[in-house]
Amino acid sequence: MRSLWILLLLALCACPPTLGPDDDDSAATDDDDAADDDDATADDDDAADDDDATADDDDLVDDDDDDDDAADDDDSSACSSGSLETVLADMANWSVQHSCSFAFFSVGPSPEWRLAASFDLNDTDPVEGQTWVVLFNSDFDPKNEVPGTLVMQQGDALFVQDCTDVFEDAPVVTRQWTASEGAVELEIETVFPEKWPDGPLPFNATLRLQGVVVQDGITGGTCPVPDFEWTGLNMGWLPG
Repeated sequence: MRSLWILLLLALCACPPTLGPDDDDSAATDDDDAADDDDATADDDDAADDDDATADDDDLVDDDDDDDDAADDDDSSACSSGSLETVLADMANWSVQHSCSFAFFSVGPSPEWRLAASFDLNDTDPVEGQTWVVLFNSDFDPKNEVPGTLVMQQGDALFVQDCTDVFEDAPVVTRQWTASEGAVELEIETVFPEKWPDGPLPFNATLRLQGVVVQDGITGGTCPVPDFEWTGLNMGWLPG
């Protein structure tokens, strides 16, 4: 009888315990190393679609919405000024415009916003078909590069001294952005034969903005300017 009990105990010890499919050891859907767990395989917090280092996360991948350095994020492509961005988006409808001298151009939607470009042409006679280019920190190497400026301003009465010899009032500039990248081009369309006294030949021209970025003089923030062109500008005449 005693031998029978010993054999029964030995038999019970030799049988492994029965574990369910959802334990915490090594089976699927547990918390250790199988699929869909929290360790190292697909669909957990380490591999694809997580927040670490792979595609579709928030680090370095294109088309994300982070604040790092990838394309289409919230860093270099956005305008630092929401009000300026709104004004620039409506550039096609800007109605205030001036052009004169050798050569100056200003344009904007109202007296409160003004984009102004100037070309220092050094009294060079314009030639039909010629294009003068002012560069701002650009690798482009044009044939006819000239000195010049491009600014975007916010304020009041910003056009009162443009292309006039009457200076009763003065513009009030409250904020200014200066071109830091890109180019502004001036293409000569038509040259008129009669010079102004002690002045240049009058001409018509097209002005183009190419890849321009402007920088805020107060905050240092930048804003891309849409590529755009204005045609039929009357230049080479002197106010007065």
